[in-house]
Amino acid sequence: MRPWSSVPGPGAVRAARPLCLGDSMPALSVRPSRRLAVAMSGVLAAAVTATGLVVAPAVSAAPAVPLSPCVDSDHGQPAITALRVSAPRVDLRSKARLVTFTAQIVDTGQPGAGSGVTSAEVSLQAPGSAQFATVPLSHGSGTTWQGQYRFQPGELRVSGRWRVLGRASDGAGNRSLQDASAFARPGTWDGYLRVRTTADRTAPRVTTSAVSRDAVDARRSSRRVRVDVRLADSRSGVRSVALRATAPATVTRARRTAGDLHRGRWTAWVTVPRYAGLRRVRLSVRLEDRAGNKRTVTAAALRRAHQPSGFDVRSRTDRSAPQITERTVSTQSLDVRTADGTVLVDVHVTDTGAGVSGGQVLLYDDAARQVAYTAPLRPQFGNGNDATWRAIVQVDHCTARSSTWTPLVQLTTYAGPTTSTRLADQRVSVTSSDTIAPKATATVSASRTNLVLHFDEAVTGVSDSSAVVMSSNGGSLSGTWSCADGPGLPTPCDGTSVWTATFTPTGQLLPSDGAVQLNPWTVLDLRDLAGNPAAWEQSVYFSASA
Repeated sequence: MRPWSSVPGPGAVRAARPLCLGDSMPALSVRPSRRLAVAMSGVLAAAVTATGLVVAPAVSAAPAVPLSPCVDSDHGQPAITALRVSAPRVDLRSKARLVTFTAQIVDTGQPGAGSGVTSAEVSLQAPGSAQFATVPLSHGSGTTWQGQYRFQPGELRVSGRWRVLGRASDGAGNRSLQDASAFARPGTWDGYLRVRTTADRTAPRVTTSAVSRDAVDARRSSRRVRVDVRLADSRSGVRSVALRATAPATVTRARRTAGDLHRGRWTAWVTVPRYAGLRRVRLSVRLEDRAGNKRTVTAAALRRAHQPSGFDVRSRTDRSAPQITERTVSTQSLDVRTADGTVLVDVHVTDTGAGVSGGQVLLYDDAARQVAYTAPLRPQFGNGNDATWRAIVQVDHCTARSSTWTPLVQLTTYAGPTTSTRLADQRVSVTSSDTIAPKATATVSASRTNLVLHFDEAVTGVSDSSAVVMSSNGGSLSGTWSCADGPGLPTPCDGTSVWTATFTPTGQLLPSDGAVQLNPWTVLDLRDLAGNPAAWEQSVYFSASA
């Protein structure tokens, strides 16, 4: 995934979930790595030839190594070419207002074909406040993306000029962000949403609650209990209602079944399994309105208001864990150098208690000390108390790494608990091709007259367009690159044996600190001998004082 970044202006913010008003969000700021990366986007320093050095060409020839088939050649950001709102001014002091956001977005790719725009949204940021909103956009015809949202009274809590930002993603994971001020029309629209509002600062409240059963007998089968809560919110309206039940602990999202956002009924169902034991289930409710005001109503608070706050459960107790009596892994040696692979894991499981309801298999990478792949377990025959289960793990040859994997079987019972069993005698040895991007570190001479990139493997394609040197303020530096092989002998920077690359600035010293941006937007030339390009996200930092 590519980070959000602006086209062409500065900025980088995290991806946001659909419409989240009232949440806390840091002011739009840019970490040094992103600021440098964005500032250099599209800016290419001119190469200058230095006598006696093997210098990277100003315009790269065809790469000496083809791009890996596992790498998407679309390395260009989708471009937001227009962004407008139907109502540049909204008054939310007394009535709801419908606003339509429209964007024009194109994706041309580069250096390969564009993968196409897959999603877009508009974000609003309040002036001098952490409140923000995100409105998803849907694809219309051609390059048009559009979304509507009806703002409730007081939902936007801050009056003033709200910043409008468009964001887009393409099929290759490239992302872009554009400030609407770039499309301002003098005398018509300045690129901001001007809001007049009286803030809603009161959270929703529970007026009544109801539970369909005071007591539940789940010894023969699981049971469902209906919980209704009636809520009131006179201003922005209710956004979400979550019901929490104890023993077993569950959180269920309630849905509105009557009324409207301001006064209505929300309903949730609590499932009681056969093996929950003998206990009292207590209920609590978490409320949030569209202005971001939150309230938690505990079981004790419901009791004080003389409202139902729970129910009694009578059911069985499960004291036995499921047992794996047989286990089989389809292969102990997996070769995914040229194609995807499959690992089948079969386990025969018995359980004298509640029975197994499901599970999954995790292939744990022993070298990386992390889970490489997961797949759900599905019953082949039998029942929850005695059955054979199978997991089909599909291994992608583009992401697999040569290592040894240990299968880990996780089983969940109808009583709720999950058990884990490591199949240490069924390890899988994996052989894969090189799909790891090259990495680099940087050093600067004490005189600040040159900078050296040290790669962790042989690379090709070093040039002024694939390795852009940036100062800490985001400006690019002109200069020349010269390259050397493993033993330190000069070698062409577009050859296939580059282990170090030295940058010499033209007519100036290197800044005290900065970064080298590898493979900026639309460039994938700097790659290893397997065709893996240096990751766009990799800004190689340097400091003359280090």
